[in-house]
Amino acid sequence: MLLTIFTLKSGDSIGYLIPAGTLSAAGMVPVTTGALDFGTVLSLRFFAMLFAFQLLVVTTKPSDLMKALMEIHVPVDYVLMFVIALRFIPSLQVEGQRIHEAQLARGYNPGKGVRGKIRSLKPVLIPLVANSLGRTQVLGLTMDMRGYRSRQSTEKHKRLSWNRTDVAAVGFVTLMGIGVLVTGIM
Repeated sequence: MLLTIFTLKSGDSIGYLIPAGTLSAAGMVPVTTGALDFGTVLSLRFFAMLFAFQLLVVTTKPSDLMKALMEIHVPVDYVLMFVIALRFIPSLQVEGQRIHEAQLARGYNPGKGVRGKIRSLKPVLIPLVANSLGRTQVLGLTMDMRGYRSRQSTEKHKRLSWNRTDVAAVGFVTLMGIGVLVTGIM
């Protein structure tokens, strides 16, 4: 929202981000209706994409996601990075929370406000990064031992096939898209 207020100057001016008399006689950085409308629409789109992605990740098994990405010919390296990131990001969040709670239990008091929040990151990030690097080493050794570098898979991937639920879901999404287009045109 703030970025659109700084960059988009369309519509009627509602007021100023820096009020009159603060730095100049007139106000600075006008807030316009066009900027607020555009910023709101962009924010809602971002949250809709974020929600859809979270829904996809929660409802799909990583192995099925990997098979689907391989089916559309995404390079194996990118598929592996994506699946590993999906697997380890939640565990990193949990581990970061545990480290933060351990620091608080030891009596660490970074202060209050924004400055305290920023200060509290350092004692959490250092052990979190160190643990992640150790985990990465173990993962790399495991991949080497399973023959990833030679690109020889020990198990044959079962091909994905469409079923009634898939067809119904695609049909429902298509109908929603058509509904949005029709209502947007009228």
